[in-house]
Amino acid sequence: MQTTLHILTANDALEGMIDYVLEETNEERTLVFLSEADHYQQYSGYNRNIQVGVSYQDVGVNKLLNYNNVIIESYDYDDMLSFLNQENIISEYLDSYDKNLYIIVPIYVKVKLGSKFSYKMEEIHKKNHNFNQVSVQLIK
Repeated sequence: MQTTLHILTANDALEGMIDYVLEETNEERTLVFLSEADHYQQYSGYNRNIQVGVSYQDVGVNKLLNYNNVIIESYDYDDMLSFLNQENIISEYLDSYDKNLYIIVPIYVKVKLGSKFSYKMEEIHKKNHNFNQVSVQLIK
């Protein structure tokens, strides 16, 4: 299966997005990046490496590829956008197989993609919350 970048975005649906991502990554080797420790307890569990306060600009693709799933919940949008704009990291990660990168953004954002990416958008309903998920893959 091809690797997918999932961007989850909504206003006031953070709890629902966290629950959804945890169900999707249950029992799998997962790396979690949190900019603050507010939701640390929700993410703690078997096979999860949780890192708080790490700059995403310092994260290389090799570290991401060591995990089946990567979850990023960030309040530092500039740092996260800088990470996403490093096209070589995202392209190299999406060129791998059987991996998922989940980015949780607790506000609505517009996602712009280059021509070498395909995407699918869907609305998800979870625990009285509605949010959007944009799933991105590299066109091979």
